Amino acid sequence: MISTRTKLGLSLTVVAAVLGFMMSLQYKQQLAVHLAGGAPLARDADTQKMATQLQALKQENAQQLKELQDINTQLAAFERQSAGSGTLRQLQQRLQDERILAGVTAVQGPGISVTLM
Repeated sequence: MISTRTKLGLSLTVVAAVLGFMMSLQYKQQLAVHLAGGAPLARDADTQKMATQLQALKQENAQQLKELQDINTQLAAFERQSAGSGTLRQLQQRLQDERILAGVTAVQGPGISVTLM
């Protein structure tokens, strides 16, 4: 007769072997799906939707950057055209000061130090 301990060891071995086989099969299936360029079926619709949204946002971002560059080019051209008058120089200096305060223009200096008590 086989002892209880042997039965337990044998049953645990069989369960571990079946579980290992199932895990390796699942891994191979996931790897095959990944290598085929697909996504798991449960998430396929959501993944496709997010990929479409990401592509649309990237295109919109590229368009906005191009528009910003065009506007900056126009602004620089206007500033060059009107660089002659004294009043205009004062206004341009004020504009430059406001850009610095707004954080649009890079500045250099020693910075600030804050002491907390």
